[in-house]
Amino acid sequence: MSGKAGQTSQLPREIPEGYRLKGLTRLDGRCRSARELKTRRQAFAADPNAYLYGSLRQRFLGLEVWIERQEAALVRGEEVDHATFLAGMNTFLGFSKKLEAENGKGDDLARQIQTAMREEEGR
Repeated sequence: MSGKAGQTSQLPREIPEGYRLKGLTRLDGRCRSARELKTRRQAFAADPNAYLYGSLRQRFLGLEVWIERQEAALVRGEEVDHATFLAGMNTFLGFSKKLEAENGKGDDLARQIQTAMREEEGR
């Protein structure tokens, strides 16, 4: 639809009642979310491992920002949901282990943290 007065789409308007096999391939791209899903599907199909790693990395970074905000709130004496905070920390640690494994670095992150802590203690 181009937005011209009186113009209507010839495409069906009904919303499916549930999941349909190959439903994503039938999306016609009239809305941004349909176009985004199609783009993501194509990226995943092209290289699933790279797509999943990129998605995990993006979420890892977003979670890190959220954790920093929660820590800042704790320092300011504000109320923080401790169960949610701990769940976020556990998820963060799980993401970091997965990202280390994907990078083939094994325990490098743990060693880097230990080295940094020793350097801090030496100051």
